[in-house]
Amino acid sequence: HLYPGATIAFRVSAKTIEQEGVDFKALTDKYPFPDKTTISENGVKFAVNFQTGHKTGYFLDQKDNHKLLAEMSEGKKVFDLFSYTGGFGLTALKYGAKEVVSVDLDEKALKVAVENGKINGLPGEGQTYDVVHKDAFDFLREAKENDNLADIVSVDPAKLVTTRDGLSVAIRKYGDINKFAIKTIRPGGILATFSCSGLVSEEKFISVVCNSALDAGRTLQIFKITGASPDHPVSSRFLQGRYLKGIFARVW
Repeated sequence: HLYPGATIAFRVSAKTIEQEGVDFKALTDKYPFPDKTTISENGVKFAVNFQTGHKTGYFLDQKDNHKLLAEMSEGKKVFDLFSYTGGFGLTALKYGAKEVVSVDLDEKALKVAVENGKINGLPGEGQTYDVVHKDAFDFLREAKENDNLADIVSVDPAKLVTTRDGLSVAIRKYGDINKFAIKTIRPGGILATFSCSGLVSEEKFISVVCNSALDAGRTLQIFKITGASPDHPVSSRFLQGRYLKGIFARVW
């Protein structure tokens, strides 16, 4: 009733159905949905594939963070790590970034990122947009070795931990990727780093990132702690629903 004519897409993994004891087949039969669509976010169009895309096909919870980073990107060089289909990078280009490099291991997602650029007429005149099919750790090591530095680096990996047994390994990965990212940022540049692992608290994530800066021989000036967009509210009965944590910091 609230959204007449809207299409509902149900995407539930077989593992979730087994764990939760639910089955959405009746609903998926009743409400068929298309394979793909195009959405508009912060003035940028993105293709969304419901069949092959991760999660819902697009990470809607990052809408406000995409815009916040983009608003600081005019004339800047941006590394968009774990870029998926280009959320941070293309929004930065839309807001006037001079050079964007999107890095991801998902080759299919990068192809969509290129198509998303074409949909939006990006890159524009005087801009460059490169997509790199590579592990983010390897990309950062090579960037540092070649003195290939950026003004802004976004670090937005997929969930690194799903069980408490894997927490220590995940913490180490968050520490390493942020240390390498910080080393590739020009003095006075900006780090935008995120964790969508519900088992990693905001306090712990901030601590890990600050230690990463220490290990990199740099100092962070944290000016914004963020989370998911307001359309992802958190219930008082389930505070773990505040899974997304974000840190925006200047690097000195």
